[in-house]
Amino acid sequence: MVVGIPTEITSNETRVAAIPATVKELVKKGFVVNIQSGAGGGSFILDDEYIKAGANIISSASKLYNSSDLVLKVNPPEMNTHEGNHEVDLMKSGSSFISFIQTTKDLDEVKKLQNNKITAFSMHLVPRTTLA
Repeated sequence: MVVGIPTEITSNETRVAAIPATVKELVKKGFVVNIQSGAGGGSFILDDEYIKAGANIISSASKLYNSSDLVLKVNPPEMNTHEGNHEVDLMKSGSSFISFIQTTKDLDEVKKLQNNKITAFSMHLVPRTTLA
């Protein structure tokens, strides 16, 4: 299975969906991990760090999405005004998507995912600490 981690395109977003330690664990479990070039830049993580963890660096969003069975993102998919396309339209039919998408708020994105036959998982309400 190929896991794709794209660059976040939401304005002022500095997070990335996976750090090198996470990538290393995914690779150890047999996943192929593709990271879009520069995806970790806002978090001060260089492409070389992902390569050392076992990831492949992919130059463009369209190549990354098209080759991924599972896409990990922080934010919901959105229109990429720079490239002129919606991230969902780049994902292959039958793939899966995991992010902090809010299924009751991001209705247009949910419908777009459904129409493109993409299974989506929301992390929005999943507790992030053992205190929750």
